[in-house]
Amino acid sequence: IKILKPSEFHQVVELYGREIGDELLRQLAKRLEQDKSESNEYVARFTSSSLIMTTMSLHEDLHDYEMRIKETIRQPFIIGGKQIYITLKTGIASYSDDININDAIRFADNALSFAIDRPGTHTEIFTTEKNDVLVQKMTVLNHLSEAIKNKEITVHLQPKVDLRNGDIQSIEALARWISPKLGFVSPAVFIPVAESAGKVREIDVLILETVLSWLSERQRLGKKLVKIAVNISPDHFYYTHFVQDTLKLVRKYNIDPSYIILEVTENIGLVDFQSAYKIIQQLKSYGFKTSVDDFGTGFSSLSYLQQLPFAELKIDRSFINAIEDPATLAIVRSIIQLALNLGMISVAEGIETEEQVEILRALGCTVGQGYFYFKPMPIEQLDIILDQ
Repeated sequence: IKILKPSEFHQVVELYGREIGDELLRQLAKRLEQDKSESNEYVARFTSSSLIMTTMSLHEDLHDYEMRIKETIRQPFIIGGKQIYITLKTGIASYSDDININDAIRFADNALSFAIDRPGTHTEIFTTEKNDVLVQKMTVLNHLSEAIKNKEITVHLQPKVDLRNGDIQSIEALARWISPKLGFVSPAVFIPVAESAGKVREIDVLILETVLSWLSERQRLGKKLVKIAVNISPDHFYYTHFVQDTLKLVRKYNIDPSYIILEVTENIGLVDFQSAYKIIQQLKSYGFKTSVDDFGTGFSSLSYLQQLPFAELKIDRSFINAIEDPATLAIVRSIIQLALNLGMISVAEGIETEEQVEILRALGCTVGQGYFYFKPMPIEQLDIILDQ
C-alpha cells in the first residue's frame, strides 16, 4: 500500500481553487496509471489531498519506486493554462496474511506523516518504531493542556560563562516537564507537540513568568541579579501582542528589561523580515536584548542577519563537538568573526572539554555554555552558586 500526497496541494487549492487541486490529483493518477510497473497495480483517490496505490507484489525495490516517482513529476502539470510543479511524499506499508488491508492503510498513512516532515520528494516505509513515536506524541498531546494548567512544566537554568575567567555572564532558562503520569518528558518531544497544537506560546509565557518571579525575589532580598535568556517560539514571536505582553509581564515583576534576553531561531527573519525587524527594534527600544539560537543549523540569510539588531549569536553545539575538524573550525572561526563585525557577542553552546575552551578562546569567542562548566540545574541550586 502506498499513500501519495503532493506537498504543495493545499497551496494550489488556496491559490487556484478546489477544482484545480482535484485536477492535479487526476493528472497525477493518470501519469501513474500510464507508467505502471505491475499489471495488478491500482490507483485511487484516498483523501481530499492524497492518492492511494496498491500493488500485488512480494518484493519492490524502493530505489526503483523513487526513481519512478521523480520521473513522474519531472514535467510540470498543466492545469487551466498554469504550469504547476510539485514534490511528492509517499508512505508505504505492506499487507499480508498477518496484516489486514485496513491496518496496512493505517500504517502507510502513519509513514506518510513522517515523509511530510522531510524536504523535497520523499518516501518513508512504515516501521513499528514510527508507530511508537506517533503514539508517544499523541499521549504527550493528551496530557499537555493539563500540564500547563497545573504548572507541571518547570524551569532549569544553565549558566553561560565568560571564557576568559569562568565567571557567570548570563543564564539560559530551559523548560522541563516531569509529569505525574508520564514521568520525565524530553523538551525535544513536548516542544514540537506544543508547537503543532498551538500551545507553545503558553509554555513560553510560563517559563518567562517563572524566571521573572525568581529575579523579583532575588531583587527583593538585595541579592545579585543576572541576565536570563528565554527561548521564544516563532509562533509567539510573531504574535500581535508579543512585545506589549512581554513588557507588561516584566513591569509586573518590576524587573529592568535589560536583564531579559529573548532567544529566537536563526530562521525567524526569513518568515517575515519586515515584521521581525520591527519587533526586534521595539524590543531593543524597551531595553530587551535578543539572541540568535543554534546559529549555523538552519537556512539563515546573512544579508538579513546584518540588518537585524541582535545582541548575541549562539554557535550550535554540533559545530563545537567537531571543532577539531579543520572544516568545522573554519566555520566556527567565520561565525565568531561575523558576530564581531556585526557588534554581537558570540556564545559557544555544548562545551565539554578544556581543549574546546582553548580553541574558542584563541578564535576570539568570549562566552560559552556547556557541561564543562555547568549542567542545567533547578533554580534552588543556582541560587546557592550565585550566593557564594
